[in-house]
Amino acid sequence: MDNKTGQVSSRETYFLQSYIALGISLTSVIISIIFSVRLIFNHLSTFTNKKEQIWIIRIIYIIPIYGSISWLQLFWYDDTKIRLLIGSLRDVYEAVVLYAFLNLCLEGYLGGMKRVLKKLKNTPLPSSYLQLMCFARGKIFKQRTMRFCKQATLQFCYSAVI
Repeated sequence: MDNKTGQVSSRETYFLQSYIALGISLTSVIISIIFSVRLIFNHLSTFTNKKEQIWIIRIIYIIPIYGSISWLQLFWYDDTKIRLLIGSLRDVYEAVVLYAFLNLCLEGYLGGMKRVLKKLKNTPLPSSYLQLMCFARGKIFKQRTMRFCKQATLQFCYSAVI
């Protein structure tokens, strides 16, 4: 990439359009799909913790989806409309994965939203300039705080789609 203009150089463009790049990326995608399908199958064959495993499987699906769509974008490197269309499909599922991860943390690992609310109720929110949490100084954790976190995640998912 050219540092002055931010454009992809012709040498890089040539490599991205070569059969070598397509072959390497396709091989990587196939290997990642094999591993992720096996992992999903393992979760489904030992379906002992339904709450957590449903969210985990949704997260694992990002591997074949992201890899396949990235390979298709490389395959249709010259067609901007197709790359944009299938890239937005990838972004939509990426947003779904972010929401699935939040729910996995809340429902699976932390014992549910009610338990988190009960445990954190009336505790002070961390305030730090380094973590960009300076607006939380002197505020306490309430049910509204948890609702705000979920809404912010959904809003990010919505803006990622647009």
